Amino acid sequence: MLFIDILVLFIFLERTISQYIDQKRSALVIACENLRRFPTNDIASSLAINPSVFPEGDRFFFANDSVQTQIDRHPLEMPNALEKAVYETLKTGQASTRKAGKTVGLLFLQHESVIITYPVKAEGTTIAAGGLDSSLTNIYQDFRRIQKIALIFVIINSFFFALFGNRQLTRIYFRPLQRLAKRAETYQDEDTLFFAVRKEDNEFSVLSSSLNKMLDRIAEDKRVLKETIGSLKTANLEIKKAQNDVIRAEKLATVGRLTAGIAHEIGNPIGIVLGYLDLLKQTDLTPEEQNDFIARSEREITRINHIIRQ
Repeated sequence: MLFIDILVLFIFLERTISQYIDQKRSALVIACENLRRFPTNDIASSLAINPSVFPEGDRFFFANDSVQTQIDRHPLEMPNALEKAVYETLKTGQASTRKAGKTVGLLFLQHESVIITYPVKAEGTTIAAGGLDSSLTNIYQDFRRIQKIALIFVIINSFFFALFGNRQLTRIYFRPLQRLAKRAETYQDEDTLFFAVRKEDNEFSVLSSSLNKMLDRIAEDKRVLKETIGSLKTANLEIKKAQNDVIRAEKLATVGRLTAGIAHEIGNPIGIVLGYLDLLKQTDLTPEEQNDFIARSEREITRINHIIRQ
């Protein structure tokens, strides 16, 4: 709004200056045409009759081949720029408008005055030229006062627009966000509708619907995951049971192999001992043979004892 205010002021300032220049140009044309019709010695008095034609602060200069007249409503000396502009118009026969000087305008330096020249012609020939140097400071002062009022108006409007914008932002964005955050903090797995959808929340209603759909998908995936975990637990129990059965069968097989080996290792010495006992039952054996059979039987029994201990 401040930028628009400055832009509008500059547009109106340029229009005002343009209208001011047109008014001064019309006054200059009238003054120059009147001067051409007055005798030389009556020029100054004729302009002095109506000083409102060139108010205080304006500088007027008129020149031709035979006379030069200047009326300065300002106490300072006539600037050389006005004289040069008038003589240039007298020479070329072309009217001109140029701005000169620098002064404080709106926000930055601008032209202090405007110099307007007008050629007086007779039968297509330039016989004289007049020029006017008019100050623009009064216009800048008026616009600075207007700018202050406009700036106060912009500040007041900006304050109310800020309050209104803050209220709208709070209603449209902040409050829905607070509700979403609060619902997120109090979310429970058993909630059937997590984010409440309200038409007045505008885009947040769409966001709430999308979040609810996402949570439904998450809940469905969670249910499937629980079923999968239950199935995995059941399969794990079955695997453990099968593993225990395999271990038990392996243990039984090991015990069986151990038993068979022990039986084989013990069976041979026992068979030998039984054989020697049968031999000892014979009556025709010599004492040396009996002692030998008894020693052999003792060695086999010792072998059996060693196997059992191992």
